[in-house]
Amino acid sequence: MFFKKKRINYVKRIFLIFLLMFVTYWVICIDFVSLFGFFFFNKFSKFKNNFILFLKKKLFLLKLIVFLIKKNIFLKKKIFLLESKLIILNKLKFKNDIFSKILSISKFKKHKYIIAKVIFVKILSKHNILIDKGSDFFFKHKNYYLVNNKGLLGRIIYIKRHFSFVKLLCDYKNIVPVQIMRNNLRFNVYGSGYSNFLKTKKLSSLLDIQLGDVLVTSGVDNFYPVGYPVGIVYNIIFQKNYTCKIIIIKTFVNFNSLSYVLVKSNTD
Repeated sequence: MFFKKKRINYVKRIFLIFLLMFVTYWVICIDFVSLFGFFFFNKFSKFKNNFILFLKKKLFLLKLIVFLIKKNIFLKKKIFLLESKLIILNKLKFKNDIFSKILSISKFKKHKYIIAKVIFVKILSKHNILIDKGSDFFFKHKNYYLVNNKGLLGRIIYIKRHFSFVKLLCDYKNIVPVQIMRNNLRFNVYGSGYSNFLKTKKLSSLLDIQLGDVLVTSGVDNFYPVGYPVGIVYNIIFQKNYTCKIIIIKTFVNFNSLSYVLVKSNTD
């Protein structure tokens, strides 16, 4: 009996020891898992927060870049519109300067006139131009001549509804009665066929004509009024032992750069 009782106590002790070891192991495992989980989730939470903050910064930068691109496109369009307006304003200023110079001609301040734009050159020949005014502004039975701020240009030879043909002074078929301002000597000049130059037929070498003399219209043909600037004596060519001479005149007007002109009727 004693031996059995002692054996039972011994088994109980072993059982208690195993139970204690199991409980101790279980507690240690639970604490380790809890500690590991706390450490892992804490680190993951920090990584998650940092990653979200990084994404927010990148998204903000992306939105800022998109905004700046849109703003840049808008500013480029605005600059383009402003440059277009500036070109238009410069063009209007250029026109205004031309009109101011043309209207400064004293002869036109008391007479009716029409402002026309040169829309094409060298139509029928290299000494004809086209202006943007036609029969809506001009009467076909009237004669019209053209001037600008430099002087006389030519005459209208053909009128259509929306445009008119103009024969320039330098056309070789043109004849203009002129006089020298210095001594009122009168003679005719003809188109030379070259831009910006006129010439005379053979004149007596005894006529008082000097280089640099200013020529204006004489009005003897009742077409061009008196006093419009034509040109200056550019060269004198003597022929046949100085018995006669031909005068070369350089016009005040540059026929290669015409833009706006004044049109006037010789009967107004």
